Amino acid sequence: MQREDAPVPARGAGDLPVRVGPAGGNPVDWKPRSGVLAGQLPKSSPITFGFNAAGIVAEVGCEVFTGACRR
Repeated sequence: MQREDAPVPARGAGDLPVRVGPAGGNPVDWKPRSGVLAGQLPKSSPITFGFNAAGIVAEVGCEVFTGACRR
């Protein structure tokens, strides 16, 4: 595996994007790549791994807390 930067997607009104710092690799991350879960999970590249992460909230969409954007 190798670290790669992904493009930042556009933020929607209900999104709360997090700028990820540390991330962990667990069995659910490496097993699909190794073939251990063949037939259970798709194994096509590229696969984005990393379900455990810590970071800082980068932005807050206008509907995250209020449910409505002010115009």
